Amino acid sequence: MQLAADGEWEKAWSWPVAEPPTDSALDDWLDANAGDVAAEIFFSDGTGDDVTGLFIGVRIADLSASARRFFLRHTVDRLRTREWPTLSTVVDNWWSTITPGTKPTGGGPDVLELGVVNAWRSVGARTVWKKGDPAGDETQLRDLLGSHSPLLRPQPLPIAVELAYGSPRPQWLALPVSERTTEGHRLRLSALADIVRQVADGTAD
Repeated sequence: MQLAADGEWEKAWSWPVAEPPTDSALDDWLDANAGDVAAEIFFSDGTGDDVTGLFIGVRIADLSASARRFFLRHTVDRLRTREWPTLSTVVDNWWSTITPGTKPTGGGPDVLELGVVNAWRSVGARTVWKKGDPAGDETQLRDLLGSHSPLLRPQPLPIAVELAYGSPRPQWLALPVSERTTEGHRLRLSALADIVRQVADGTAD
């Protein structure tokens, strides 16, 4: 799991879910970062890496200080005790901690954004689809990115596509779309095109 303020994921505070910080450490971090706070939970993608392209996140900037503390303490505890052991259990339960009865998938994502994990801002992310747009194929997606895009070059961390939802608050589900090579993580345009097509067609799980 990790926390970041003001979208600076390059400076995220992260920890293994089995070794979480104390409540006082969480409180200290929140006191020092009172602005646009967001949280992410990572899941195994089969590579064995700690930082993967499979994660889920939410911004909690709209919550009061006490609500932020409750939400994060509750999340840390549920992950530590493995009450939420899988991606599906987190999807089913995490957001309802803030807003009962809500899930991030209702109505489908508003946008799909491609970027490098924990380097979204420094490498530069790119919107590859918006709600209502047709799906682009591999060639169209490559053209959209542009031949000089760093997202087409090997990266030290996985490349992922975020399915971003705006309601009831900014939240996202990221899926891996790169493969690890001797040069680094390379974008798999075929994987990206498949996800864009499924979301545009309304067939994504």
